[in-house]
Amino acid sequence: MGIDYSTKLATAIFEKQGGNPIIRYIHFKDKNTWRVEFFGSDPEYFYSRTVFDPSSHDKHHEFPPQSNSGSSGSSDPQIFDAESVLFKRNLLTELSEVQFLSERVKQHLYFKKRLLSVIEQSKSDATATTAAANAITILVRAGIRFNSADLRGIQIPGADLSDDQFDSAQFQKADVRGVKFSRSWLRQADFKNNMNILRLWDITGGKTLHIMQGHTNGVSSVAFSPCGKKIVSSSWDKTVRLWSSETGKEMFVLRGHASEVNVVKYAPDGRRLVSGSSDKTIRFWDSETGNPGLACDASSKVNSLDYSPDGRRVVSGHFGDCLKR
Repeated sequence: MGIDYSTKLATAIFEKQGGNPIIRYIHFKDKNTWRVEFFGSDPEYFYSRTVFDPSSHDKHHEFPPQSNSGSSGSSDPQIFDAESVLFKRNLLTELSEVQFLSERVKQHLYFKKRLLSVIEQSKSDATATTAAANAITILVRAGIRFNSADLRGIQIPGADLSDDQFDSAQFQKADVRGVKFSRSWLRQADFKNNMNILRLWDITGGKTLHIMQGHTNGVSSVAFSPCGKKIVSSSWDKTVRLWSSETGKEMFVLRGHASEVNVVKYAPDGRRLVSGSSDKTIRFWDSETGNPGLACDASSKVNSLDYSPDGRRVVSGHFGDCLKR
C-alpha cells in the first residue's frame, strides 16, 4: 500500500482502460485479469481491519507470549465496539475473512485476548452472541486449543468448532445450538444442563410443574397441542418427542430425520404434526399414535414451519432466505 501501489494502479488504469478511473472488480469474473493484482486480496485486508486494526496498537500494548490454549478469561483487554462488524454480521460463511483474521490471531496476541473477552462477554450479554460465535470460530481456525477451558454459559450458536481440542472443557448451560464439532476432541467435555431439558411452569406461582428429560441434545422448538394436554418438542438429537402436559411423562419418540430437527408444529385439529430438519426434509406424523406419515424433499435446510388455519397447507422457511408452501 502507499505511493508505490497508487503509482502502479494509475499506470495500469491508463494502459488497460484508457485512463477511465472507474474500475469494476468482481472476484470470480476478474480473478484472471490485471485487476486482481490490485483488488484480489485487498478487500479481505480492509474488511479484516474493520474487526481488528493492528496499527492502532503499538508494541507496549501487546501481551507477552502465552501457551497456545484457550481461556474465556481476560486480563482487561478492550472490548470490541458493539457497532463493529464482529457484532453485526455473521462471518461464519465468509471463509476467506475468517482465515484472514485467524492469521491476525497468530501475529497479534492482543487480538487473541480481545476475541476471548468477547466470548466471556456473551455469558451475560445477549447482544454479544453473534460476536462470540464469530470470535471462537476465528480462534479455532487459528489453532487455539480449549482443553479444560471454562466455557460455562457462553452463547455461540452456529459456531464452527471443527478440528479442535476441547478435552475436559466445561460447556454447562452454554448455547451451542447448531455448533459444528466435526472431528473435534471432546473427551470428558461436560455438556450437562445444556438445553436438552424441558420444564413446564406454573406462571401464576412461578413454580416448576414438570421436568421432562429424554432429549440427548439441545431442544430447538416446543409446542402445546390445541387441547393443551400434550407437548411436542424437536431437538438436534434428530428426534421429535411427545409428552403429557398433565404428568410430564414421555409418550412417543418420533424417529426418521437424519439430521437436526429444527422445528415441529401441531396441525389445528391436533391430530397431526409436521417437523422440519437440517436433512432437507419435512415429515408428517400421527400425533395420536406416533406413526410416521408423508416425508417431503424440501431441497434445503428447514428453519421454520406453520400450518394454514384450515390445516390444508404448510408454509416453510429455509436457511438461505427461502420461503416455500
